[in-house]
Amino acid sequence: MSLLFETIKLDGGRIFNLRYHQARVDAAFKALFPKVRPVSIEEVLEGVSLPADGLYRLRVSYSDIRAEAAVFPYVRRKINRLVLIEDDSLSYPHKFENREMFQKYAGKFAPDEEPLFVVNGQVTDTTFSNIVLNKGNVYVTPKACLLKGTKRQQMLDTGIITEMKITPGMLSDFETVHIINALNGIGDITVSVESVVVT
Repeated sequence: MSLLFETIKLDGGRIFNLRYHQARVDAAFKALFPKVRPVSIEEVLEGVSLPADGLYRLRVSYSDIRAEAAVFPYVRRKINRLVLIEDDSLSYPHKFENREMFQKYAGKFAPDEEPLFVVNGQVTDTTFSNIVLNKGNVYVTPKACLLKGTKRQQMLDTGIITEMKITPGMLSDFETVHIINALNGIGDITVSVESVVVT
């Protein structure tokens, strides 16, 4: 039984980007459990008490036979440095709770450092996010992401960002790396390109 999860932004009692999270759940079921009706996030949340104030991480865990939700306060990490790590073995096409491929890097970095993975010569994601790079008013995201994030997809659909094949040598063409995921948009967690280092 494969256990997967969605992490959803809950801010001021409002749930963000629900249709993008549901679309990812639907895609996971189509790929992994094609004969099973996809979990409905709205149905899972029925009866769950959601805080009306503050920023929270709403976690919906699910498989083909069960689903549950939990709510946690959310505090943004402060990241001062990204470390480029080459690992061609990485594959994370669905949001599995089994994250062993990332756990092997746990404890190897300072609290304010985060690995930025290079797979088959292309810049991809961190352990918990997609990235967006900008130079001036031009914002791009790596085409070769490990996981198609909901915030990433929402910004692609609205034209805020575009996809680009990005190699490590191209990073110096940009100014800032933005760490993006369901709870973080452009400008929430940023790292200067000068603070992206190679091990």
